[in-house]
Amino acid sequence: HDVGDVTNWTYGFKTLFTYLDEIVDRTEISLDGLSIEGMPGRALMSAARGLNGTTSTNATAVEPTATDTTADVVALLKDELNVIVEGVAGSGKSHLLGALRPFYAQVEVIVFHPSTSYEEFVSGLRPTRTQGGTGFEGVAGIFVLACQRAAADPENLHLLFIDEINRANTSRVFGDLMLPIEKTKRFPAANLSEGHALMSLAPPGATAVRLQTPVGEDLMDILVVPDNLHILGTMNSTDRSVGTIDLALRRRFAWVEMEPLSAALLQEDPDFVAKYSLDDSLKPDWVAVAEWYGETNEVLLEAIGPDARLGHAYIFGAHSPLAAARALSSQLAEIAFTFNVDPSVLENNPPIELNGAGLSLNAAYRGTGLGRRPSVITQQLSSSDNPPTDGTAP
Repeated sequence: HDVGDVTNWTYGFKTLFTYLDEIVDRTEISLDGLSIEGMPGRALMSAARGLNGTTSTNATAVEPTATDTTADVVALLKDELNVIVEGVAGSGKSHLLGALRPFYAQVEVIVFHPSTSYEEFVSGLRPTRTQGGTGFEGVAGIFVLACQRAAADPENLHLLFIDEINRANTSRVFGDLMLPIEKTKRFPAANLSEGHALMSLAPPGATAVRLQTPVGEDLMDILVVPDNLHILGTMNSTDRSVGTIDLALRRRFAWVEMEPLSAALLQEDPDFVAKYSLDDSLKPDWVAVAEWYGETNEVLLEAIGPDARLGHAYIFGAHSPLAAARALSSQLAEIAFTFNVDPSVLENNPPIELNGAGLSLNAAYRGTGLGRRPSVITQQLSSSDNPPTDGTAP
């Protein structure tokens, strides 16, 4: 059903949930007959359908369904508090961020990198100008600030989203936080006096840590981690150049593997169908891309392993079949280089043939010596005189 664009007059998702409830109450339309277009439409509908006919506006009231990946992650976060989602490049890990937003009152995002430190993440000294020159003061990092916000809002869930969590030295970044972030060591947010996670004295029975650098005007340095703060990390399982997460930290997180979509599920996705819905002549090439993607992933899974597969995001992010084919074949070349794939694997893998573009693309090794490297090979189809449909040269 088309009930019009409501984003211009609603404020936030809670108002939209109320609006959907009114539709159900005043008409014969059911939530199953409605769809929400745009980001994060799919997650919003999952949340709305989980309201079980009530008008509750609390995101924590959502009852996820077992078939919804987003709902599965939300349910696991509610049970375990700390979750890491790992998967190949382009499998939708970062896209998960937008889908999770409706379930949380506040989402804080940080991207880890090799220079990320405890002083940046938790607390550290920062230079400050004074009348006598330059001094230093203790400043709270993103984790302490997230704890404070969650403690001040005990009735709602908060999320700290850590992208590329394994690109930093996680043992050093988390430091002594590995104790209070543990599920059994969290402190009930509702029991925190005056809504503060940072204080001068730890509350009775709390598992707390003393910050290496006190922060704030009162130099408060005792931190407890409230139980309404969820931590979600993502990591790329394809990239072998980044660090690993040690066992002490691993056991404090529940792990989820984000699988790339199969070719069949990809072709059923509304966003994929929309790529050719207005121009049916594009459908054969888009289908050719999807089928090649699925067949290539089966080859990579068998010949190398699950971490060597291609991600479906390269297809969703492309504006044409040729752009998708180039992105996928480039990723295949990088995978071949990263995993030192035997040349026969690429040689036996058929190219992507785009009749509409008049081109075929594949990845193949160039050279036979120490300097050999996989590259994308683009060739004109002998049976077609059609130029590339996106205006680019082969």
